[in-house]
Amino acid sequence: MDGSSKAAARRTLALEAGEPEPEGKRARNKQQKRDRILKAARELFTADGFSATTIQDVATRAKVAAGTVFLYARSKEDLLIQALSGELEEAVAEMTATMPQDAPTVDRLMHIYAALIRYHAAIGREMSALMLRELMYGTEENRAGSNRAMQALDDLTAAAILDGQKTGQLRSRVEMRLVNDTLFSVFYWLLIHWSLGRIDGASLEAQVRERVELCVRGLSRPGAARKA
Repeated sequence: MDGSSKAAARRTLALEAGEPEPEGKRARNKQQKRDRILKAARELFTADGFSATTIQDVATRAKVAAGTVFLYARSKEDLLIQALSGELEEAVAEMTATMPQDAPTVDRLMHIYAALIRYHAAIGREMSALMLRELMYGTEENRAGSNRAMQALDDLTAAAILDGQKTGQLRSRVEMRLVNDTLFSVFYWLLIHWSLGRIDGASLEAQVRERVELCVRGLSRPGAARKA
């Protein structure tokens, strides 16, 4: 019997004897298993497509039982959101770290939206459409997997708008939340149409910029349009 087999045997005997597994080790094992499941789901969704991939496929790739997958995800849609949310968090962290602080408001907003376009282009139209659908119409449980990334994204766009108001580029009388929601709605609408194949990927960023510039121009204080 090799070393790993002996270790497994000792763990089995300890569990049978009623000895609890150390909490830290148990937590690490759970996290490693979750990581394997999400990695397997991401790979299969990319290679075979979301519709063609089954929970059993994911379980087989992750080397766990199908029932184990449901301990970490309530549905295949939940798996998708969890698998993609980590990448979205990384994208938001990157755009936060590289944000041009002294740039005009339009450029700061486009820094965010262009990075989001690249993120969605990387995951592809099918998974993008599914993710957008789940974020809009999915269950609260499914949306919970992306809440942290979406909140960080919301904070980032809000900061760009508030700075634009403080520097006089945008009218301060207009409530920031209304501006933020309006701009994101415009971006989200275009992104949905791209994910459904109704907008060409090569022109998506240009179309987003055109509309962001129009919105910001309408919110600019007199004499501030050129630097907004």
